[in-house]
Amino acid sequence: MTPPTLEGLLKWILTALAVSLALFLLGTRFYQGYGDLRTQALRDSDLVGEVVTRLPSVAAEGWLSRLGPAWKVSTPPLAEGPVDRILRSADGKDWGLTLNRQALFAELVEENRYLLVLGMIGLLASVEIAVFLAYGITRPLRRLSWGCSQLARGRSVRLPLGRGVSFELSHVTGVFNDLAEQLERWRRVQGRIVRMDRLAALGELVAGVAHEIRNPLASMRIHLDLLADRLRDRPELEGHLEALGVEMDRLGRTVDQFLAFARPRPPRRERLQPRDLLEWTARMLGSQGSRDNVRVVLEAPPAPLPFWGDEDQLRQLLLNLGLNALKAMEEGGTLNLELQETPEELRFAVEDTGKGIPEELVDRVFEPFVTTRPDGTGLGLSIAQRIAQDHGGNLSCRTSPGGTRFILILPRQEEPHEEGDGLS
Repeated sequence: MTPPTLEGLLKWILTALAVSLALFLLGTRFYQGYGDLRTQALRDSDLVGEVVTRLPSVAAEGWLSRLGPAWKVSTPPLAEGPVDRILRSADGKDWGLTLNRQALFAELVEENRYLLVLGMIGLLASVEIAVFLAYGITRPLRRLSWGCSQLARGRSVRLPLGRGVSFELSHVTGVFNDLAEQLERWRRVQGRIVRMDRLAALGELVAGVAHEIRNPLASMRIHLDLLADRLRDRPELEGHLEALGVEMDRLGRTVDQFLAFARPRPPRRERLQPRDLLEWTARMLGSQGSRDNVRVVLEAPPAPLPFWGDEDQLRQLLLNLGLNALKAMEEGGTLNLELQETPEELRFAVEDTGKGIPEELVDRVFEPFVTTRPDGTGLGLSIAQRIAQDHGGNLSCRTSPGGTRFILILPRQEEPHEEGDGLS
């Protein structure tokens, strides 16, 4: 059985309180009014009774008619059932008086008809107010419940501090946002720790494997070049030798990637112009973009402030993002290279108009060996993230069915100081 909601309970409680208060007020008014009418009717019967005892029966009947609808008058033989009073004329004739409670109640309702209408209007208004109060109280609680469910699913969420909310609920919402922020930081730290552990383990394995492959591969390349020199007079073999050379070079680049992942070098910082990095990336991607029907668009301030970084590593990072973007647009599109700057940081963006990254891989794109291409190694983004972190920055990803956007944030750092040789 589903338990009742808090909003439903509050609606029932507030409505019951409103109905009880309305019934109490109306009941009190009717009780007092009925008592007043009954008292007045008894006084009238006392006055008429004093007069009737002094008059003959013919004259007394005229006075009895003045009692009005509040009394039922019965003549001999008296009506069956109890009577409230018996009046006797001077010549001995008796009349029975019975209080007509229905007539008193009808008169009471007639006198208070406007009060009844106002009471019904007030009751309906009270019910509506109860509904709005219950909604106003439970809405922040429902929002908090929704936020907790999102946090339990691993999603980052912030709740707005609504206006007109009580101090307690506003304080609870603020505490929830602080908790969500701390939890998000903890998740990022935990993710980095897990990633570092994986990288350390994979780095040792990859370094050994790449080293064992690189040496015989270099020997094979040397002997292939020697063989090509000796077989220059065999043009029918030229295509085969060229194919072998291309595949060896591709394998060599893959080994270099593995070694760069396993044994990263620290950045060698120098003074760089951020626009030059994007212009170089646009030139490198321009020819391939033209072949793939992709338009490369560069958006950057004309003269951004310089910063300190490793030019080769940052070129590698941006070029890797650009190549991934080109491969994501198989049917053509637009590749946007953007630069935004503030006095504290630089924000590079590489955005494509492809189909986006599958939802199940969005949170794992920076993990080693995670790729969406059958010919990819899955190390490019992992190396790019490491380069960004080595520069004190961060690389993030936003994707949708209409494209993917990678954002590189680099802080502006002071000029590095080289340590000089000390004199003894």
